[in-house]
Amino acid sequence: MRRHLEQQHAVRWAAYKQLSDEHKRRFFPANVAISTHPRAAQDAAEEATDANEPLALQAVAELNAAVVTAIKRTSSMLLDRDIVDELRRDFGADDDFDAFEMQEMETETDDEEFELDVDENEARYVVTVGSKLEFETCVKFVAGGVSFKQAAELYKGMVDGIAGLDQIAGGYTPMTEKKVAGLCQVACAVNLQTLRDVLSRDVWAFALVLEYGKCAGSPFLDVRVRFELDGEIHSVHLIGIVIQEVEVGGDSGELVVRYLDLVAPDYKTQLIGVSCSNEGGTKVRACSQEIISRLAADCDVPIFGDYCLAFKLNQLMREACRVILTANFMMTFMCLLSRLRGHPSHISNMEKCPKFVEGSWRSSVKTLEWLVANQVHVLEFIEQHQYAGAPGSEWWVIALVVTNVATRVSSISQQLRSGKDHSQDRQHLVDLMNHLSMMTGAVGPFLASEFFSISCEDIVIGSFSFNPVATATFLKSQGNLASSTIDSLQPNTYQALVDVTSTFVLTVLSRLNRIIADTSNDANGSNNLTVNNVPSFLPNILCKMRHQDFVGIMQQQRVRLEKRFSSEKIERIEAQHRGLRNAYLLKKTVQEELDRLPVFGSFSDVWREARFEGIDYRDLRSFCGPLAAVSLDASPRTTDWQFTLVNWRKVPFSHEFTDFGLEAILHAQDYSSLSCIRKN
Repeated sequence: MRRHLEQQHAVRWAAYKQLSDEHKRRFFPANVAISTHPRAAQDAAEEATDANEPLALQAVAELNAAVVTAIKRTSSMLLDRDIVDELRRDFGADDDFDAFEMQEMETETDDEEFELDVDENEARYVVTVGSKLEFETCVKFVAGGVSFKQAAELYKGMVDGIAGLDQIAGGYTPMTEKKVAGLCQVACAVNLQTLRDVLSRDVWAFALVLEYGKCAGSPFLDVRVRFELDGEIHSVHLIGIVIQEVEVGGDSGELVVRYLDLVAPDYKTQLIGVSCSNEGGTKVRACSQEIISRLAADCDVPIFGDYCLAFKLNQLMREACRVILTANFMMTFMCLLSRLRGHPSHISNMEKCPKFVEGSWRSSVKTLEWLVANQVHVLEFIEQHQYAGAPGSEWWVIALVVTNVATRVSSISQQLRSGKDHSQDRQHLVDLMNHLSMMTGAVGPFLASEFFSISCEDIVIGSFSFNPVATATFLKSQGNLASSTIDSLQPNTYQALVDVTSTFVLTVLSRLNRIIADTSNDANGSNNLTVNNVPSFLPNILCKMRHQDFVGIMQQQRVRLEKRFSSEKIERIEAQHRGLRNAYLLKKTVQEELDRLPVFGSFSDVWREARFEGIDYRDLRSFCGPLAAVSLDASPRTTDWQFTLVNWRKVPFSHEFTDFGLEAILHAQDYSSLSCIRKN
């Protein structure tokens, strides 16, 4: 102790030694007890501990008794028969789960709430779990992404050592993997029942979102229901589709329709749109397209479909970038970014460099565009530091080619997403294909009879060809650096650069030609069943919209609105928009309040209480809610789900499209949020 004081507190220790005994006592705070008889103080502490030991034991006993009482508390849920039967049919026979008891209850009851949306010829199940605490705890464990076996071990570890469990009436049954699976089956049924009640009672329209799940050992497609309730956008799991090695075909659409019919029997008029929140591989995209096409054909009213031309262009560039943005290219790319961010003072506008998101072609292109725009300063930095792994001149040529082509595709994609004139969408794609062909020197599209005229030296993909000489000319046209680089490359490097550039350009052109052909077939076939452009739904945008334009948007949804709303409420929605627009134009305080709202904010943050200058606009908000549910940008999921690792893997050689282990985890993650809706 003395050595510590002399080394760490030398100044204060020297001052303390100069004090008298009385001043030494005052040196310490008044609430610090200083004993001059350490042994006596220790004996007193031991006596106090012995005296308090019965109190501590009593507190532990009372806590154990409270836990036992909580474990003995049962819980009953009222579930529609078809929901329970569907789950038992898909995820196990009747004797596979023993965590709950069920009894049929006829629908004849004095409580009108129990009779809501129940066929009088059907029955409901009263599902009773033996322990509410046990049920909710295991569901929370599974929501963390663990398996049934791990959840059982966690629960046994939690209750291990609690006295009195053996005194529970009927005996305490230890937690097992099978019991956890049964409890999760109850959670799945309760979630679907809650979703059914909400969609049938409180929502005039809802949307589906297809999320590609990469957080588990095997890939899956998470089909979720999005709806607005009291100003909040909710996203609830409906069914998970296991991505198979073989094409899933029409079975994925049939599975989604079956569960939609379970939770929303009127989905053909209630479904307003389908969105794809992220991108997957070829099988995921085929599965998503099949689901959207099936639902669009089933619905009585056109739906908003995210699988539009802009979305197809996005997939086109994703596939093309995989060809040219190789692993070596991206490793050099990320190493360069890391070096630049480590020395921000060497680049004047380094703070404006876009954030790179690995796996996103848009993020890669935006960052490459910044590097190309600041090429002079970046090259000076590389020459000054001379670090290992610095990009060579051929790397810069590829960066120039990618940004040159991607910029033109992104420009057309943005024009398609604006939704100003969909009649010209196909012509925009044709113009883009012709422009890229002229810019690069690629030739096509060829007819079948014209393939014999193609030189054997040309690279051919689809109905386009690219001559090596034309490729070199295109590369040299990227600037002085590219021109001097092409002339100085070794033969092997030159040939590799020509090959990867040709493959990249031809992939873009061939896929673009296929999209144009599909668009032409859609126009000549049946009516287009999807609408690409989602109208505005935020108050700070609606206040600037002409009232006749808003009435036109409502007219598009007239069939859905008349199914749920009375004519008086529909007129009230129109009146509230007219009032919001007039208040914005005539009242400066309202104008300032609305202009302060973020243009790209979430639905709940912008609408808030749906009151501006004390006037209620909740009916207008309820109309805009489903429109926001279709738009993923309105309220993205920003919870911990993005970082959750799911301990699930597809059963080898299984061709089932569903798996109960996956369903249990995804439903368990929504159980807590749906509990708040059930309480309301």
